[in-house]
Order: sequence, then structure tokens, then C-alpha cells
Amino acid sequence: MEKTCERLLLLIATFLKYPGVGCPDSFESKGEKHHDAFLQVQKRFQELATSLNIQLPPDYPAIPTLRKDLNTLRKYGILDRQMYRWGYYLGTGAIPSRN
Repeated sequence: MEKTCERLLLLIATFLKYPGVGCPDSFESKGEKHHDAFLQVQKRFQELATSLNIQLPPDYPAIPTLRKDLNTLRKYGILDRQMYRWGYYLGTGAIPSRN
């Protein structure tokens, strides 16, 4: 499978398995001075890949790659334009905004 396609599928699967990933109130953020939602997404992405026996290089995907992939999911209406304060959720792009 093409690397980009597999990465996007893994990212979608990550959001399905870990709804709300990236939330600053998660147990992983307690005590940290700076919250980085992308690091949490990357960590869960790697955990899921490992559980599916998919070999990935360390620190893959890079944070800029995750940003690009999130924009791709937003383009197709799979994610909303911004992350909710309670994390990332699939399908929110289909919910009409009340602005």
C-alpha cells in the first residue's frame, strides 16, 4: 500500500480508536507546562501501528506531516476546521457550524 494512503488510514483509525486524542485535559498532560496535541496524536498513532504489527521509524510521522494530513482530512470534511478543546473527533466536519 502506498505510504501516504496507509498513513492517512492509520490516522483515521487513531481518531476512531482514541476519540478526543489531543485533549489538554488528558492524563498525559497533567503537570506539563506546554500542551502539544500533535505529540499526543503521534504517540497514539504509533501505539496503534504497533498493535497492528506495522513497523514505523521512530518519531513517525513527523509533526509537520501530521499537520498536512489533518488538513487533508479537513479538506474532505472528515474533521472540522479546528480541533475542539476536548480533542479530535472524526465526522465533526459534517456537523454544521452555528456561526
